Amino acid sequence: LEVSPLFQEWLEAYAPARAKRIMRHIRDMNGGKDYDPYWSRGGEIKTPYALLIGQRNRAARARLGFDRERSRLDLTQFRVPPEVSGQLGLFE
Repeated sequence: LEVSPLFQEWLEAYAPARAKRIMRHIRDMNGGKDYDPYWSRGGEIKTPYALLIGQRNRAARARLGFDRERSRLDLTQFRVPPEVSGQLGLFE
């Protein structure tokens, strides 16, 4: 399914004054294409706009505390669900 025509149609309907500019930025970041399915190429294309978005993203993560190391998940807090037998336990 091609999402690009649908997105462009939505963009023209809801943001007609900015549609061309937004699509230009998207194409700049995707090497001239409306869409690049290869996420692994994210580090290759370094347009000024892409760099700005990356900088803003890093600043927001730092401001919200998402840039810190996460604590390990304590697996002892979980238990195996009881066996389904159709009969509920009286003291569980």
